Amino acid sequence: MADEVALTVNLKKIFYLPPYKRSKKAVRTLKSKLKRKLKVDEVKISKDLNELLWSRGDELRIRRIKILAKIDRENSVATLDIAGKKEGKEAEEKQEENKQQ
Repeated sequence: MADEVALTVNLKKIFYLPPYKRSKKAVRTLKSKLKRKLKVDEVKISKDLNELLWSRGDELRIRRIKILAKIDRENSVATLDIAGKKEGKEAEEKQEENKQQ
């Protein structure tokens, strides 16, 4: 059984670092904060969230991020994804329709 939790994580403290260290520190901070908060042993980051964090290289420009955490209590694993993201074929079809218009 998997629980879902929507969270907003503040990454404000990372902006005190030099720009070339921000994304790496953001990933580490995100994992450590959510390990404690969700009480799991392992935190996995989805491909989409990872691409968002590294979209500008090491220069992270995001101060706050909304996350959807899917928690598997049996294996003590949480998978993080972007909140509000549309999944599946429906989202792809809508994108194609918008391109045609």
